[in-house]
Amino acid sequence: MGLRQSDTVARVGGDEFVVVLPDIERPQQAAGIARKILRSLRGGIAIEGHELRMSASIGISTYPRDALDGENLVRRADAAMYEVKRRGKSSYRFCAAGETETRPGRRSYLAADHRPGKPRPRKIQH
Repeated sequence: MGLRQSDTVARVGGDEFVVVLPDIERPQQAAGIARKILRSLRGGIAIEGHELRMSASIGISTYPRDALDGENLVRRADAAMYEVKRRGKSSYRFCAAGETETRPGRRSYLAADHRPGKPRPRKIQH
């Protein structure tokens, strides 16, 4: 799928996932990984004789250009993702300057410190 050993994928609800790409030096590296993810989903998969087709709408935000904390990085990527969905899906988009609006009722996810003994991430409902 184009992900590296250092990358993290987390399901945040329903059909939504967050992919954390540490050590990205240029935003275009994230775009390259997004293109690989989209390509890998195009072929579909067969399960018990049924062909399943998938698509993805990917929003990208980068640290420190777009936000300085996890919550705002997710919020900005989420806003970009919903713009991709509005325009027709199966693509990716970087968040635009000042773009922070997401769909009404959208959950925000806060990152927690993952050292042993620290609390796990928790959801905060808006």
